[in-house]
Amino acid sequence: MKKELYVVSSIAVIAVALFFVGTWAFKNKEQNVQAEKETSISASQNRLIRDGALSLGPSMAKVVVVEFLDPECGSCRAFYPKVKQLTKEFEGVRFDFRYMPYHRSSVLAAQVIEFAREQDKGWQMLETLLERQAEWADRAEPQTKLIMSYARSVGLDMIALQSAIDSGKYVDLIKQDEQVGVEVGVKGTPSFFVNGRMLMELGEESLRRLIQEELSK
Repeated sequence: MKKELYVVSSIAVIAVALFFVGTWAFKNKEQNVQAEKETSISASQNRLIRDGALSLGPSMAKVVVVEFLDPECGSCRAFYPKVKQLTKEFEGVRFDFRYMPYHRSSVLAAQVIEFAREQDKGWQMLETLLERQAEWADRAEPQTKLIMSYARSVGLDMIALQSAIDSGKYVDLIKQDEQVGVEVGVKGTPSFFVNGRMLMELGEESLRRLIQEELSK
């Protein structure tokens, strides 16, 4: 009887030990998966940040929202007021903008914005292009004269701007943005990343929730 009781007790002890070992292994695996996921997100975030990008918010912000936009994209124009609202709502969050040119005049428009940014007029230039997008977007030929007229209305140095465009000063930068966008899975504009996490469903509320999730960490 004692022998049988010993056997039963031993089996019970082994079972409990196996349970705890299995639980530990499962939790350890979950932690490793989470760590790998966080590492992946961190690596993605590092690729997404570009020094000198058109930006609004504190430089050392805990949360950084990166938007890939095309100045000629109708969806970017339509969503921009929502982005502007969120920049006011989350003053401690930084919003960075990078280019993903899909249309005929997109690269020219991006170059003009970059030149304006260097003159502390980047936001004014971007908003002017978006507000007047119906006049110049989706045309058979690049609307160089119209875009340059908007630059003049913003007060940019037109001789210096033309020189920068002729030299291709910003072309590599725009190509770099495009390449990074492809690498991180951008399929269209606007596309958003919050601390490296891609917004899977475009919408003001879904973007707000993702920002709040990162702020709460």
